[in-house]
Amino acid sequence: MKKLILSLAFFIVCLGFAFAQTKPYLSLSDAQLITAAAAEKAKAENWNVVIVILDDGGNLISLQRMDGVQVGSVDVAQAKAKSAVFFKRSTKVFEDAMKGEGGARIATLRKCCRDRGWTSNF
Repeated sequence: MKKLILSLAFFIVCLGFAFAQTKPYLSLSDAQLITAAAAEKAKAENWNVVIVILDDGGNLISLQRMDGVQVGSVDVAQAKAKSAVFFKRSTKVFEDAMKGEGGARIATLRKCCRDRGWTSNF
């Protein structure tokens, strides 16, 4: 009887964890829709780009390199996306800061992507 009660309690706890997902997340199908929309916009504007979609932890969900894009742009796009996730702002903010007075200090930011072997914040 004791084993049955413990087993039932364990099952209830596990069931609770299974339904505890309350944080919204980006699904693969949503990431693919976003990627397709970005690719359509890029084609309309005649841009050759790499499209990277990350989750809120900076982990890759989707990557698409358009035809003719240099291979190096893959790493750059991933690093830019990761910086946007980590700093919760567009990397354009960093570009603008670099152009401003004393902007070179932005270049001394600790490398946020070092754990992945990347050498740039953007």
